[in-house]
Amino acid sequence: NKGNCIKTTLLINTLGDHASRNNYQELLNEYFNAHKEGLSSDSQRRLENNNVLRILDSKSREDIAIVKNAPLFSESLTIDAKDRFNEVLNGLNVLEIPYKVDERLVRGLDYYNHTVFEFVKEEGAGVGQSGTILAGGRYDSLYATMGGPSVPAIGWAAGIERLHILLEEDIDGNDPVNTSTSNFLHKVRNEKINQENNIAIMLIPLIDKKMESSNKEKLLNISLSTTYQLRKKLKNCISINENKEYIVYRSRDLKDNTVSIKKSMKWANENHVKYVIFLGEEEMIQDKLTLKNMSNGKQQLLTLDEIMEMVKV
Repeated sequence: NKGNCIKTTLLINTLGDHASRNNYQELLNEYFNAHKEGLSSDSQRRLENNNVLRILDSKSREDIAIVKNAPLFSESLTIDAKDRFNEVLNGLNVLEIPYKVDERLVRGLDYYNHTVFEFVKEEGAGVGQSGTILAGGRYDSLYATMGGPSVPAIGWAAGIERLHILLEEDIDGNDPVNTSTSNFLHKVRNEKINQENNIAIMLIPLIDKKMESSNKEKLLNISLSTTYQLRKKLKNCISINENKEYIVYRSRDLKDNTVSIKKSMKWANENHVKYVIFLGEEEMIQDKLTLKNMSNGKQQLLTLDEIMEMVKV
């Protein structure tokens, strides 16, 4: 939240799919072998061990000068990988989440793919010296390499000491961020989330295979921004009659529910979703949404404000 969080910058990049990564490693091998004599001993060892991606992350002075002119990952991305990364960036733009694309941001482990990210402190925001606060990325093939099924995955790790120092600096500086941070941590520690103890709402974007790509992109953007608005407006609301909190889903964000309405509705029934919101081309044209009450099957074409009043009853 703008003005309500520790001052950090989100750095983001893509490592693409398997084909993209192989292409890039070939380019880097060729480039760094041509400059091998100028590399640090650590980077020379990484080059010999075929761990060239880690050279990009080197902090050695001699390496930095060589890395500066190394090929960029974007030069090796497949079309699918580019499209996927553009969708991620588009989502950040729709949600007004500031970020910087850092093409030198990498992960050396073989199981990383697609999006990688870091939150680094902004200049003058504490922690003594510049550094990463939190970092992670996707590793969709990790579980499969250990003998399990293919499972989409994302993970991250944070520097506990740096987070602690940042929180202390917020307290010492009497920054209003301290209150929101402590409230959030208190909620995480003490609140047990149970779908049956909440009023669940799910938005389903109706994607037609015959839909023009521009309309599809527009519809997905609207579905994302609408989900965000619902979450923001209902964040601190308690239902009048049932004294329950609200939780908002978007079907496209659920595993195996990216397209199929049937699967999405099945998930909604199994997970006690009370209201389903449909967004298709007709709704988009009329700047409205179709709200379905799952308890009685009643559907209404409404504005977002009207839906807010309906679900809060």
